[in-house]
Amino acid sequence: MQTGVTTGAVSLLAGVASGMSWILATRGVPDVIAATLARLTGSRYVLLTLIALTFIVFAGVLDGLPALLIFYPILATTVARYGVDSLHFGLLTVAALGIGLILPPVGLLLVIVCQIGRVGLAAVFRPMIPYIVILILTLLLISYVPWFVLVLPRALL
Repeated sequence: MQTGVTTGAVSLLAGVASGMSWILATRGVPDVIAATLARLTGSRYVLLTLIALTFIVFAGVLDGLPALLIFYPILATTVARYGVDSLHFGLLTVAALGIGLILPPVGLLLVIVCQIGRVGLAAVFRPMIPYIVILILTLLLISYVPWFVLVLPRALL
């Protein structure tokens, strides 16, 4: 019975996320967001911060995969104009999407974990704060110190 309820809740969230992603994609929202972000700043670091925030928000609302499929191709071409390495941008994207998936109150993974553990979001939020802070600091490190995440891949290649 509990498995059916959990599966139903997850399926409902995934269905809503898929519907929203289709609406956003057909309305050209990713193009508008990419153009707006590029117009807002000439600094690559500010642009990366705004893009990370965009991925966090849309991963929380849509789910990670739809947000990735909709926004990544457009935003990757935008950051390429600023000289951002594609591997660096990919790592930044994955980190931002991961934060969005667990960010209260709408992160899909957080909702699933709370449903499985039979705890409310309010009970989980306060204990998660230190971990979310660590994840955000790591995202900032990835964003502003690209050599930190690129040193190993470059050494191996």
